[in-house]
Amino acid sequence: MLGNLGFGFLVVLAAALVFVCRRRAAAARELSVQMQKQMAREEEFAAVLRQLGQFRSVTHDVRSPLQTVIGYIQLLAAERAGELNEKQRDYVEKTRIGAMQVLAVIEKFQEIKVVREP
Repeated sequence: MLGNLGFGFLVVLAAALVFVCRRRAAAARELSVQMQKQMAREEEFAAVLRQLGQFRSVTHDVRSPLQTVIGYIQLLAAERAGELNEKQRDYVEKTRIGAMQVLAVIEKFQEIKVVREP
């Protein structure tokens, strides 16, 4: 049989093992929580990328008609369809500026590269 010293050593060893196991279990739980948060962030990011891809498709579909509108605005501004009065010139210029701003936004979205999901 074990003497008092041997039994005491086993008790201390068992307590130390329980302590280490509890700490590792706590660390594993914390790691699991962190991994779940990371997975949630990755899912959100993937959803944003999917939406961006859909938006890029829409911007492509909008760009062509917008280019046509800009062409007509330029024809009006050049007064090829007839002379414009001051108020008409002002409207044409405001429309041209707005159309060019929309085109610039569309081009910025077209420049964004979408990362493909694995």
